[in-house]
Amino acid sequence: MRADPAPKTNASLAHWQRFVSESLGEAVALEAQPLAFSDSSHQLYRVFEGARRLSGPPGYMLKIPNPDGVAQAQFWQGFEALFGATFAQQTRDLPGLYQRARTLTPLAVPTLSQAWSTQDGFTVSLTRFVHGMEPDTKDWTRAMPPLAQHLSAMHQAPMDQAPIDQLAREHWPQQVGLWLRAFFEAPEQAAQCRALIQWAQTAGLGASLTSILTEAERALQSEETEWGWSLPDLRPDQFLCPPASGSSAPSDQAADSALTLVDWDALTPAPIVLDWVLLEYLCDAPEAQTLARAYREAGGAQSLNKLEGSLPRVRWVYRLLLFSLNVLGEDSLNAWLQRPAHFDAIEKSQ
Repeated sequence: MRADPAPKTNASLAHWQRFVSESLGEAVALEAQPLAFSDSSHQLYRVFEGARRLSGPPGYMLKIPNPDGVAQAQFWQGFEALFGATFAQQTRDLPGLYQRARTLTPLAVPTLSQAWSTQDGFTVSLTRFVHGMEPDTKDWTRAMPPLAQHLSAMHQAPMDQAPIDQLAREHWPQQVGLWLRAFFEAPEQAAQCRALIQWAQTAGLGASLTSILTEAERALQSEETEWGWSLPDLRPDQFLCPPASGSSAPSDQAADSALTLVDWDALTPAPIVLDWVLLEYLCDAPEAQTLARAYREAGGAQSLNKLEGSLPRVRWVYRLLLFSLNVLGEDSLNAWLQRPAHFDAIEKSQ
């Protein structure tokens, strides 16, 4: 690994291509991938080596932070307020983060080949290329069993090395309330704040932002919250399914053998119930039923049983929290709050 810092994150493509070539000791070509979102935290490049440059499958994936995207991302603003880490801090020790990921999950994790600190305080990563396809979100039932095994392992992993102490957990309801107030009081969220107040009046939660947040904190304080390891920005596009049988494309073979989770930047301790609220947005009813059944079989029955009483009481709070983090890009609070509560029905039927 090079000791000298990498270029600034906004260096030219030619500059980065030269830097990576020198680091690997062979000429490479970089192929930029389209930004998935306007506030994407990284610019991705496929890295082609030597004789296979642009004529065969890539050997690596280069991830260069996108400071403008990070600065405007509601997710990373909220992440810092809630969990106490900026994007740069969260990804500063990428070797340690990838090692922790491998100890936590039974899913495949890309192989981190190199990580470099940039001159402006970010971290650039080079991982072995994983050959695969994103799950078909219209029907990703086949991904539910390995996803359930992943969640069960993350939720049951020891928390003694977690960078959040008991005092921070006790202050969690207040932290959520403070962030939600900051979010809904922002001038650009005026319409969302009005929609929240209208919804809260029909739900009996008061007619002002203060009364709503008071009820939110009270709801969180009244529940005994279990914590586990979480990726609060979990989305289907962060997974890769194994390549088709018979594919001969070279890549990260360790990861190619199973469902791969490629984005670990937001790994953090968090309340387990937050994961389940997010999963209701990622699954339809049959997928949720398959996921819950597989989670129980993977050793998570006790955790899921505890969830039965608390989820209906805190769901609305965590839905507000996830909306404020813009995890799925929804721009209608009313539509977001009215999505089906899949796991209530499952718990009653199983």
